[in-house]
Amino acid sequence: MPDDAAIKRELERLAPWTPQNRRYHVSELARTIGSETFALYVRAHQAGVKLSRFGVDDETLLKVGRLADDNPPPRKLGQPRKLGQGSTPSASNANRSGRRVVSTIMFLDVFGSTNLRSRLGNKKYSNLMSSYEELCDRLLKRHSGKLVKRLGDGFLATFTLPSNGVQCGLELVEKATELGMEVRVGLHAAEILIKDGDIDGLGVHIASRMETEAAPGQVLASYTVKGALAGSEFEFESTGQHELKGIAGMWELFVARNR
Repeated sequence: MPDDAAIKRELERLAPWTPQNRRYHVSELARTIGSETFALYVRAHQAGVKLSRFGVDDETLLKVGRLADDNPPPRKLGQPRKLGQGSTPSASNANRSGRRVVSTIMFLDVFGSTNLRSRLGNKKYSNLMSSYEELCDRLLKRHSGKLVKRLGDGFLATFTLPSNGVQCGLELVEKATELGMEVRVGLHAAEILIKDGDIDGLGVHIASRMETEAAPGQVLASYTVKGALAGSEFEFESTGQHELKGIAGMWELFVARNR
């Protein structure tokens, strides 16, 4: 369970407010969302408190990000409002809160990497992975993808267009096969939060879980990706309903291919 008392202490340390201002802000947000706990989270989010450290779940964090943008902190008592300021958050608050966009999220992982390393030996495996990482960088650039971070033998990347993500994923699988490797790819289109060079949000976790459901050599796409590419040069074959660990409900997933 989230430790609200610890969040309050961290909030006081980072951005202490006068009691009058704090009561005003919380009461206004409580009327908007019907929860003083959510109000605390939004205020802490705006002050730069990393709520995930205190056990706040990903779905709540996503809602908090939205509310933080829609409910900027009020002015401190006696503080003049600058011309043109209105209710728009300051640049520093915007940087702390991050930026929300709709994106296509890709997770890629090398399947059977431990066995491959054992078969090739450390030096040959390291050389192979260096070559593949260079190839990944070139393909991401070709398809306007953005590398977010490397994750062991795989990576997390984003694309503005679902079509770019699917085509890049198919080429990554093909090139890996040519090198004697097997990779698997998960692709999901969703709203994400971009902050400090990283991304977050429920959609990121869905894409991660999807990648683990993919078979070696598969590009596995969600319904949001399939729906966005209706009538495109790609075809999508249903693999049925899947239960994704930690994600509510059942999810129909699709193997993406070129027509």
